Amino acid sequence: MPTSIIVDLPPGTVAKASAAPDGRRMVYFEATRDGVVDREGEMVAADALWKSRDLMLSQGDLDISHWAHLPNPQTGRPQPEYRIGHPTQVTRQGKSIFVAGEIYRPGDAPPTQNGEAFWPDYFWHSVAQQQPAAKWFPSVYGTINPGGIEITTVKGQQVRRIVSVQWYSVGFALRAQHPTLPAVSLTPVGNLLAKADHGGMVHRAGREGVLHLPWQAFAKSVSAVGQIVTDHAALEGVQALTRTSLDKRMRQQVAPAPDGMTAAQMRVTALHAIRAEKIEPTVGAITRYLKGKGLGHGEAQDIAARLIHDIHARL
Repeated sequence: MPTSIIVDLPPGTVAKASAAPDGRRMVYFEATRDGVVDREGEMVAADALWKSRDLMLSQGDLDISHWAHLPNPQTGRPQPEYRIGHPTQVTRQGKSIFVAGEIYRPGDAPPTQNGEAFWPDYFWHSVAQQQPAAKWFPSVYGTINPGGIEITTVKGQQVRRIVSVQWYSVGFALRAQHPTLPAVSLTPVGNLLAKADHGGMVHRAGREGVLHLPWQAFAKSVSAVGQIVTDHAALEGVQALTRTSLDKRMRQQVAPAPDGMTAAQMRVTALHAIRAEKIEPTVGAITRYLKGKGLGHGEAQDIAARLIHDIHARL
């Protein structure tokens, strides 16, 4: 059963540049692509980053131009004030590695010596509020392992190919280190938001537990589930004691939620929030949303998992 659903937006949809409904400031980018040579005549193999993804996710960061990892040229002191966020997801699709990251919010960033955290807000404002938005480009950073470099030829030019690395940072700069890689995005890219199949069919993205849907398929599925859960939420008396599981047609008692709504009504509330793009169609996002409505973690997670399962079952 999928735990997340990825949906392609319909043609012509313009993504709004803003923080997520829960206030998180998310960015997405392509970290490397096999065959892409940077301005210094190097290329980083996708395999190298993929093998080091656990290190990046557990200890890595996002910063401005690698300055958080380089000493101040005048004082020799570290520069933690340039650290602006951390990665939240690393995926692979074909020759490319994609990364999702979260930018620190006010009060979350490491304070500088004068007590201010300037760069996270500066970066976010430049990409999300400024018009026209600034274009920041990613550049990976880490330690090359012994024997981690191969010399190869690309279009008649000898280049260094990095094949083994301890990857623990990505720096954002206004000048692209890799001219052919796109700028940082506020909307998911790659298989963080995979391309729709040409035939309009459902397929799984490049990570376990994620279902990718073209917009029409998702809309049809949500409409079907919405009709059913709305019908059940409207029932009273004995009828209100049952809830249909679309795949197994199981029946179970529906207990009132803390704010007086039944679990079925909570499902309707979550479904409306998905339709209104207030929350993402993932188990985690729905769980957090329902917990905010007063449900305990276990019950919220159960409703979220069943809702995602039911949407999937209606495809």
